[in-house]
Amino acid sequence: LIVSNNMFLNNISSNGVLSLKYALKNGKKNKFEVNIPKRMKHYGFRSPEEALSIYLGKDISQASPDLLYSKTPKDSLLENDPPNVVFILMESMGDYYFDFHSKNFNLLGALEPVMDSLYVFRNFLPKGPRTIQSLEGLTINNPRLQALAQGIYSQKTFETSNIKTFKEKNYHTIYATGGELGWRNVGNFFKNQYFDEVQGDFYLENKYKEAKGGDWGIYDQYLFDSVWEQLNKKGKNPQFFFLMTTTNHPPYEIPPGYPKYPLKMPKSLEKKIIGNKKAAYKNFVTFQYANDQLGQFLNKILRSSLSKNTIIFITGDHTNTEFFNFKENEKFKETAVPLFAYIPKKYKYRQSKSVDKEVTGSHKDIFPTLYHLALSEAKYINSGENLLAKANHFGVAHNGLVIFKQGGAMIKNKPIYYQWGKNKTLEMLKDTALLPLYKDKSRKAKAYQAAMDYLIQKDLQKN
Repeated sequence: LIVSNNMFLNNISSNGVLSLKYALKNGKKNKFEVNIPKRMKHYGFRSPEEALSIYLGKDISQASPDLLYSKTPKDSLLENDPPNVVFILMESMGDYYFDFHSKNFNLLGALEPVMDSLYVFRNFLPKGPRTIQSLEGLTINNPRLQALAQGIYSQKTFETSNIKTFKEKNYHTIYATGGELGWRNVGNFFKNQYFDEVQGDFYLENKYKEAKGGDWGIYDQYLFDSVWEQLNKKGKNPQFFFLMTTTNHPPYEIPPGYPKYPLKMPKSLEKKIIGNKKAAYKNFVTFQYANDQLGQFLNKILRSSLSKNTIIFITGDHTNTEFFNFKENEKFKETAVPLFAYIPKKYKYRQSKSVDKEVTGSHKDIFPTLYHLALSEAKYINSGENLLAKANHFGVAHNGLVIFKQGGAMIKNKPIYYQWGKNKTLEMLKDTALLPLYKDKSRKAKAYQAAMDYLIQKDLQKN
């Protein structure tokens, strides 16, 4: 139970009977199968050796977790002047909504003026259809939709944690959210995943007596204010933040008196909405609010000395498809989230002299990119590619959608292959000469999932 910001009080808040009840309940939930041969077969591979060979692009005669680790280059700048790193996971920040933004239907608020200071990647996919799945994919590289935070492994420290890489490089690591830490047991779970601090709604309520919130937590503005203050308290170690916002979530509540930007819905958009139009409008308001608070936070960073030594990456946990129907060729639009990146001048172009803003990727690539930007000679899990360097880029999502430069595929059951159409639609592939390339890309995406599953299972077998 999470009843306060004090972990001692949390630990004594339940009696033996209640603790047993929760233990039995969590034991029944999410029985995470540990069976490497069976799981490899699930992905279509005869063995982990076959999966790792395809994913890593070299012959593997004996599978080992060590093969799935890489190391960033030695970099004297990063050794002597390591940057702060802020990663922000925005609730329900789908890419699709950004196409609706206009002067009179303003969905960005204060985010719009700072967009020119960011790299904007829009060929990007999330790990999961739900928040917890994307959280676990981004923190411990869990490739399954089955969460580990509430099961029998909820107290385990995972060596697959992406946070471990920052911790080993002497970063002070913080998970911060406006939500309840008892939700999905994330507070207790993340305390074991190399976070020095885990901050939630009670932390913000104690810090800001005026703090208000909705059903899902304290409003985003207080979360951003708190992180801004902490970044300005310079300690001996650089800081790493993992933020999770909560306001842009049903029932779509915003702080009283929030000064909305113009939000006159175009008739063309109104016709696309299914279900309750008033609820859809409330969603647009909270989407604007969340982006506005993000923009205000970024603007403060950009106008301060922190702009010189703070790297910020922002993406969505998943899309919101509650109010729209999508056509068969709109799988990408239905699934995609954006990725925004602020990189101070002195940390840019460490691996490449240019940045391809059309690069395809997904959540799996965020931390490998951050490691190369921020850390010298850091050992890390090879879960994806550095998006800022030339590589064999592809993105993969929870629903089996794979995207790459030439097109895409659905890799669940029998593969279906697509080519890019107008306005990021995915049309059936017509050029059969491209089939070998498409099959190769799809096979590698499957191999990535199998490789991460293998890695997680090898870690679990240590228990």
